[in-house]
Amino acid sequence: MTDTTLQPDLSVAVLIDDDTLLLFGTCDRPALAGGGAIANGEPAGRFDAHCWPREDGGHWLLAALRAPDAGRLQAARVAVQGTDGEALVLPRLRAVKVNPWGLLSTLKEEHAAAMPAALDFLLRVLAPAEGQPLSARLGKFLSAFVGHIARPEGFAEIFGRLSAGNGTMIQGWSSSLEAGRAELLVETDACRFYRAEVGTVRRPDLPETAWGVVAVVPAAEDAPEQIRRIFYRAGGRWCELELFAERTLLPDGVALAHLRDLLPRLGADPATLRALRRRITGVYEGRETVSRLEVPVCAALDRAVRVPGVGTLVTGWLLDPQRNVASVILHGPAFEATIDGDWFRTQRKDVTEGFLHDGRFAGRLPADRHDHGFLAFVPEPAGLPEDASFHLEIALTDGGCAYLPVHPVAPNAELIRHLLCLIDINNPAAESLIERHVGPIVQAAGRISPDAPAAPVFAMGRTVATPNVSVILPVTDGREDVDLHLARLAIDPDFAQAEILVAAAAGSSDRLALTLRRAASFYKLAVRLVPAPQAHDAFEAMAAALPHAAAEHVLLLSTAVLPTSRGWLSELARAAAAHRKPAMVSPTLLYEDFSIRFAGVRVEGDRPVAQFVGYPREWLKERQPVAVPAATVDCALLPKRLIAEAGGLTAGFVGAEYKSADFCLRLGKAGHTCLWVPTVALVAVDEHARTAAHEYWRQTGTLIDRWAFDRHWAVKAANTDLRVSTR
Repeated sequence: MTDTTLQPDLSVAVLIDDDTLLLFGTCDRPALAGGGAIANGEPAGRFDAHCWPREDGGHWLLAALRAPDAGRLQAARVAVQGTDGEALVLPRLRAVKVNPWGLLSTLKEEHAAAMPAALDFLLRVLAPAEGQPLSARLGKFLSAFVGHIARPEGFAEIFGRLSAGNGTMIQGWSSSLEAGRAELLVETDACRFYRAEVGTVRRPDLPETAWGVVAVVPAAEDAPEQIRRIFYRAGGRWCELELFAERTLLPDGVALAHLRDLLPRLGADPATLRALRRRITGVYEGRETVSRLEVPVCAALDRAVRVPGVGTLVTGWLLDPQRNVASVILHGPAFEATIDGDWFRTQRKDVTEGFLHDGRFAGRLPADRHDHGFLAFVPEPAGLPEDASFHLEIALTDGGCAYLPVHPVAPNAELIRHLLCLIDINNPAAESLIERHVGPIVQAAGRISPDAPAAPVFAMGRTVATPNVSVILPVTDGREDVDLHLARLAIDPDFAQAEILVAAAAGSSDRLALTLRRAASFYKLAVRLVPAPQAHDAFEAMAAALPHAAAEHVLLLSTAVLPTSRGWLSELARAAAAHRKPAMVSPTLLYEDFSIRFAGVRVEGDRPVAQFVGYPREWLKERQPVAVPAATVDCALLPKRLIAEAGGLTAGFVGAEYKSADFCLRLGKAGHTCLWVPTVALVAVDEHARTAAHEYWRQTGTLIDRWAFDRHWAVKAANTDLRVSTR
């Protein structure tokens, strides 16, 4: 069997950095190109070699041995095993040097013709990824190596940083640097390799054999003033752009404008021009740039609504009749999201009409097509600051892009109503619009408790130092008969030591004040008027009154519920006490014809069902309090603290329809109980609001509430013992 083991004669060994040994010597035939290094029988690292012929028939050998803590291999027995079965045994490295200049001098003086190929070998095996710095010693060595073989073929005259993270511009002239992608070695305090995008431009001050060059180094991190040497590869060889003695350093931001002015004059292949255009337009400077576009594209934002920690909803329009737009992206701090993949398009006839006669769009817009509007909700990652800045990027198919600043505002009632009015109930995609875009922002906005201005509370009638119960009576319509409710409470001894909080929603407090003052004085009741100008339903009104409740127990009482007898509050209180566990207690509620309106809830499968609704009262056989999945806040007695433990009366719903069931379910989730007391009955008038409350936004709000309720409680029911769903 033929021995295939090589044993080279090494004259130079240089520890070029902590993990790399450079070896130079001779061997009788070409060494294997590479393989795994084995030291004292254990895997040690990687060996790569480059050989070229000697005049006597042998070969010169230049090799790189890379291994952790390569200096320890000096006294080791090192072998290399190739993939083809060939092996190489290195002699013991007894004279390892740390200064590479002897090796460089030897190569330059005795092997000048082999230096370009040797350099290519070293760059192939030692150079790090683009933009990553070489180690200090290796960087100096390779830079010096390139400097020995590179020929000066031009000057770098103007430098400027485009923007943070977007690269550096270098302008000058050359006789060999062509347009396109170029490989650069840039020396500063460190040395880095880059791939630059280069454009050329004709200059009358240069001979025919030279031309102006503009190079953009995309990943450059070093400041332009730190650059000491620039090398580039052209035509298979290394050249140098010398630094002009009076070079110009453009201030930050100026380089971008300078490059933008040069772009129309630059020559390059289409891919490079697109890349350069992207560098120029791909920098957001804090202002709108859509109006600068030369292609027929126009866009604007109508509004942006943000709930920090949840996301941002943007609405606007985009006019793109020739499909020049590749994507639309929302940028925020350390995140971006493409929104045109699943945004919701809306009809914007006003945009069509506004641009029919515009020079860029004339003849390109179908007069009967108006789907230019868009609406998109973008969830945001956790941890974004409340004052985070955002912008919209419109990326074009030719590589350019334009920007629109985005200035989100906090949601308020007016904005939410506007968003609700954008939903077309008759649109087959309305459900998708609610689930993906409008629902999340409306729900999140509803969970925010706005800092409402403190309204004065007006005390009327007598004063009760320690009330036994705080009755909260919400008034959210235009009724004038609140005094009738006070009269019924006044004749019931259960309310002799009660306080009555009348929570008056928007516009009601001034109108009710005189009536309440007279009734409180006449019936000798302790009444307090609590203005709730921001309340739009009974739940919001009651929530506004809760902080003013002085008693440990509160009675939530709708203005539609009328007592028909005395002592019913005591019966509810006794039922609650007998239950021996904090509970929300509700009576039976009857319609005016004494048929059943509320008689507890039963669960059928996964669905809560109000039982016996519309049946005669005689159908009720229960005589003892019954634990039920949900009580009714139209009339409910409960400890005040239970409301806080359940998370409050309201939970982000637009209307009141789902708030009662949601509150009861949250109460159960907090470990408390709902009780129905069959033997206590009150009349609940089935009436409509006395003011027009059928605005369109309320209808669409109900759709969102249904989606939010199903979404929340379907998940909870799947993960807890709570088997309640309204599907």
